[in-house]
Amino acid sequence: MQQAANQAHRYPDWFSSTLENSIAGLHNVNANQICAGAGATEIIRLVADAFLHSGDEMVTATPTYSQMGYEAAANAATVVHVPLDQNYVIDLERIMDAVGPKTKLISLVNPNNPLATVFHKADMEVFMNSLPGGIVVVLDEAYHQYIHSPEYESCIRYINEGFPMIVIRTFSKVYGLAGARIGYSIASSGYTSMIASSQNIAMVSTLAQAAAIAALGDVEHVNNTVTLNDQAKVILEGGYQVRVGWGMPQHIRVSTGTIEEMNGFISALSECLRQGVKYSGPPTFGLNDIYPNPFSTRCTIKISTFNNERVMLSIYDVTGRKVQTLVNGVLAPGVHDITWDGKDFLGRRAAAGIYIINLLQGEFATSNRVTLVR
Repeated sequence: MQQAANQAHRYPDWFSSTLENSIAGLHNVNANQICAGAGATEIIRLVADAFLHSGDEMVTATPTYSQMGYEAAANAATVVHVPLDQNYVIDLERIMDAVGPKTKLISLVNPNNPLATVFHKADMEVFMNSLPGGIVVVLDEAYHQYIHSPEYESCIRYINEGFPMIVIRTFSKVYGLAGARIGYSIASSGYTSMIASSQNIAMVSTLAQAAAIAALGDVEHVNNTVTLNDQAKVILEGGYQVRVGWGMPQHIRVSTGTIEEMNGFISALSECLRQGVKYSGPPTFGLNDIYPNPFSTRCTIKISTFNNERVMLSIYDVTGRKVQTLVNGVLAPGVHDITWDGKDFLGRRAAAGIYIINLLQGEFATSNRVTLVR
C-alpha cells in the first residue's frame, strides 16, 4: 500500500490487469473471465447495460438487494418481482414460473440481502438445468464467505460447466474494503467481454487495486472477520445498526458489529422492551402515486422516504435515456409531493409517450410509469 501511495501521481493500471489475474487465480479461472470495477455497484450496472434493453424483462425476488432492479428500470426493462417463500427464502420454482418470452435476465442474491437466507444447492441445480435458452442468470454472492451451511454452495461451478451464469463478488464485506470500492464479476470470456464493453478505463484506483491484491493474500484477516461475525450472531442473529424497509414494516434489520456493539444493542433493546414502545409504524419507502396519469402539462409524484439518506428521483424515456432529475439530495423522512412539468433538463417540452419514474434511496429502489399526452 505504501508503494502504491508513492505512485498516486500516476494513472493506475487502466484495465486492472494485475488485480484481475490475482482474482482469476483465487477462483481457478482465466483472467479474461474477470471484470473488476468500482465496487459491485459498478459491476451490477455494467451487467444491466449489457443484457437489458427496452422491452426486455428481468425476474428477481422481493425483498432482496434492489440495485439490479433499479438498473433494469433505468434501461427501460420491466422488472418482475417474485415474493419469497414462507421461510423468507428465494423461491426458485416461482422464479422459474415467472419467466416469460421477454425474460432476458434472472437476478438472484445468495445469501440473500437483507434476509441472510440461502437457497438449497440441490434446488439451484434443478433450476439451472430447467433454464430456458436465451436467459442469463446473475448471482450476487457478496456475503459468500460468511455461510457455513452444507446446503449452500457458490454458483461459480455453473460457469465452469458452461451454463449462462454471471457471479458478482465484492471486497466490501469480508475483506473490509467498502471505502476502496472494488467488486468484480466472474463469467465466461464472452459474457465478460460484453460486461466490460461499456466500462470506462481506470475505474479502480492504484490504491484500491493494491489494497485488493493485498487482501486476497491476507487469509488471517478473512478468518478473523468470519469468526467475529459468528460470535456476534451467537449474541444476536443480526447486529447493532437497525433498519426497516424492504416491504416488511413489522421487522427490523440488524447488521453484525463488534462484541461490544452487540452487547450494547441487547441492552438498548431490552430497555425498549421493558419500557414499552408505542408502535406508530416506521417511515416507509415508496413511490406511492402519480396523478394525473396520463397528464398533459404537469403531474404530481407522491413519494415516501424513511431516513436522512440521499434521495434520487429521475425521469427516463423508454429507451433508457435520462430526461430529468427531480430530486437529488436529502429529504426529511415522510411523504413528499414532487411535481414534474413535462420538461427535460434544458427546459424543453418532452415528447408525448411513456416515461419511467425511478426513485432511489440508499439500498432501496422502485419505479413506475407515467404517460405524457400532448
